Amino acid sequence: MRTVHIGRQRDGRIDLDADVNTYLSAFKIADTFPGKPVTMRHLLTHTAGFDSATFDIAVTDPADAPALERVVADAQPERLRKPGKLAAYDNYGVTLAGYLVQVVSGEPFADYVAKNVFTPLGMSGSSFRQPHGLDLVMAKGYRPDGDGYTPSRGQYGG
Repeated sequence: MRTVHIGRQRDGRIDLDADVNTYLSAFKIADTFPGKPVTMRHLLTHTAGFDSATFDIAVTDPADAPALERVVADAQPERLRKPGKLAAYDNYGVTLAGYLVQVVSGEPFADYVAKNVFTPLGMSGSSFRQPHGLDLVMAKGYRPDGDGYTPSRGQYGG
């Protein structure tokens, strides 16, 4: 994620120290700490102050995945700390940083990263989307089921 945003900073499309609300129009980050806005630098260093609560968006069929804009708009966690005060990993901040790539570039995050990071670096096996047919060769997960095991789908056994 940092690689993507440093590129956007170099070409003048994003300011790492600007309030991220500058780039948002469909929703805004709550002004919990007036005068202390969340910046891209905070998102990239995990110092935005968001609660680290997870949000339930795991899907087994990519067609069921919600739009990134909906995820960041609807799952906004509470801001518990002033930005810059404490480094604490949170999935929301990284997800919001990915959404800002879409906003600034005008193209889907996965497409942008494929074109501007993976392809130039020769990373032909890397993707944010599961390539067609990969599920046929992926290791299967299992969960205990009585005296045996049952195949499970998805990271959390869905």
